[in-house]
Amino acid sequence: ELSFLVFFALGFAFLRIDGFARNSTQCKKQWAENPKPRGFDARLRKIIEAEAALGKHDAVLKAWRVGCASAPTPPELMKPVVQALLDLKPEAAANELLEHLRKHAVALSNSRIACGVLDVVARAGQMRTMEDLWEGFQKDLHIKPTYQMYEMLVGGFASVGDERKVAKVFETM
Repeated sequence: ELSFLVFFALGFAFLRIDGFARNSTQCKKQWAENPKPRGFDARLRKIIEAEAALGKHDAVLKAWRVGCASAPTPPELMKPVVQALLDLKPEAAANELLEHLRKHAVALSNSRIACGVLDVVARAGQMRTMEDLWEGFQKDLHIKPTYQMYEMLVGGFASVGDERKVAKVFETM
C-alpha cells in the first residue's frame, strides 16, 4: 500500500510537470504567431473622452491622430472619433477610417466596429460616406455583413427618405 501511494504521487507529479511544459511552449508559439496589439494610450483616451464631451471635435481628431498610428482605436472611442471626422472632414472620413481599420485589421476588422461606425454615419445623414464605408468593409476588410449592419444601412437611407436605396438593401439581404 505504501509503494502504491509513492508511485501514485510520483506519477501525478510527472504528469503535472509534463502538462506545464507543454502549455508553456504552446503559449510561446501562440504569442509568436499572434502578438497582442499594443493598447491605445490611456492619456490620449482620456483626452478624447473629455474633448468629445465638450464638443471640441478638432481636439478629438488631433489626439486620435497621435494615437491611431501606433495602436488600434478602442471600440468605445470609435463613436466620438467618427463623429469628429464627419463634422470636420466629411469628404475624407471614409478613407481615413478605412485606412486605420486596414492598418489594425487584426483588432478592428469585425462587425462590431463596422456597426458602430455605420450607426454614427447613418445618424449624421452622410449617405455617400456610409456607402463608401459599406463597400470598403466588404471589399477591403472582408467583413461579412450582419443583420445589424443591414439595419444601419436601411435606417440611414430611410432617415433621408431614399426609398429606392432602402429597397435595394432589402434585395441584397
